[in-house]
Amino acid sequence: YLCILLFMSFFLLFFSFSLILLLSFSLFLSFFFFFFFLMIRRPPRSTLSSSSAASDVYKRQVSTQSTGKRANRHTSYSPSNTEHMPSESTTEYTLHYFNGMGAVEPARILFAIAKQPYTDHRFPLEFGVPGDFSTIKREEFDQAKASGELVSNLGRAPVLTVDGVSFGQSKTILRFLAGAFGLFGADELSRAKIDTIMEHVADFKDGFGKAAPPFIGEDKRSKEEADEAMAGYWKGLEGQLEALEAYIGESEWCGGEEISVADVLLFSFFSDNGRVQACSQLQPTLEKFSKIREIVDKVAAHEQVAGWLASRPQTPF
Repeated sequence: YLCILLFMSFFLLFFSFSLILLLSFSLFLSFFFFFFFLMIRRPPRSTLSSSSAASDVYKRQVSTQSTGKRANRHTSYSPSNTEHMPSESTTEYTLHYFNGMGAVEPARILFAIAKQPYTDHRFPLEFGVPGDFSTIKREEFDQAKASGELVSNLGRAPVLTVDGVSFGQSKTILRFLAGAFGLFGADELSRAKIDTIMEHVADFKDGFGKAAPPFIGEDKRSKEEADEAMAGYWKGLEGQLEALEAYIGESEWCGGEEISVADVLLFSFFSDNGRVQACSQLQPTLEKFSKIREIVDKVAAHEQVAGWLASRPQTPF
């Protein structure tokens, strides 16, 4: 019995020691594989840097100036003041549109504010009868459309090409440039406010387009009907502007303390739109809303904006 008891004791000791070794080895393997997978899943520093650079077009605040004379319809605007130009600003922009202000003039103003060089590609327009848009000829545009150059905007203009990548829609272009140039707010909340005001200005513009005489063709309404429509539009606009001033509040600009794309759109609608400026109701309306008037005037007085307005080509629209 004593021998059996000793044998059982040694067996239990051996079994316990083996179990401890097995558990220790398992724990070692667990830690080893944990750190091994942690290291292989971590991207190298160069990869992280490349990802940051790829999204740089959305985040960096570009500063180069787009002043200069128009040489031809493929004008490249280069900076005359490089004090704030980024040392590695290599992004190439080409804006494709007609030889007119139209839907992209706010985008050109953003280029000016950011002091960003770009190629202003303007499709030439030829009138069979001067001023009659029904007789217009646009051969270069038609060729670009047929070649697929404008496919990103479904065969229309404007189109913005950034480092060889093209996309369309004037609002998309504005938002992209505002984000790339640091003109879209300091954070998500200010960006949402700016975006909201952009849509409000779009509503102002749409309402005006419905009330005003058509840009192309004859107005089929009587003079009384046309006058009544315009009077109703400006009366309704006053209520909207009163609410907009309350929404902007005490901020210096629409989105805070820095100029933004929303301020540019307010300026473009009230001070850089020939059809709106021709309305007798414009000035009396702006006189009632000092905040809106102040923002419009400050955009016009902005150094880069004033330079662009003085040097830009004179166009039929």
